[in-house]
Amino acid sequence: MAETTTALKQECFSFVKSTQVAYLATVEDRQPRTRPVTVLWHNGCAWIGSGTSNGKTLQVRRNSNVEVCIPIERGDRHGYVRLAGTAEIITDPGVRAEISEKMPFFDAFWEGSDDPRYTLIRITPSEILYLRPEENHHHTIYL
Repeated sequence: MAETTTALKQECFSFVKSTQVAYLATVEDRQPRTRPVTVLWHNGCAWIGSGTSNGKTLQVRRNSNVEVCIPIERGDRHGYVRLAGTAEIITDPGVRAEISEKMPFFDAFWEGSDDPRYTLIRITPSEILYLRPEENHHHTIYL
């Protein structure tokens, strides 16, 4: 029986924790840039706190196309959940405060949600590529 998109989405999001390390890919000029980041998952979006002058912040300002990759494993097999989407710098003070309260690491980097060194990035996924650890092909889910 063919799998439904809903079932695939539920399965791949079962690997997503509320806060976790993932890999964020951005674009700098014509060069991809990938780095580990701590991601907060909230209301169907990925949220990243970043320094205002950090490379990822500057890259998102220039090109909003990004991917977040979460490596997964079952036993000795590896797979991934890749979310492609659009990144947006969030300036709304209420949203900045709400999300900063949910980030367990926030106080280690910033003095408050109004700290000018703090930039909040929201990633809204539009496509999921899901590779089950026991398979050798990925599933594409369009959101």
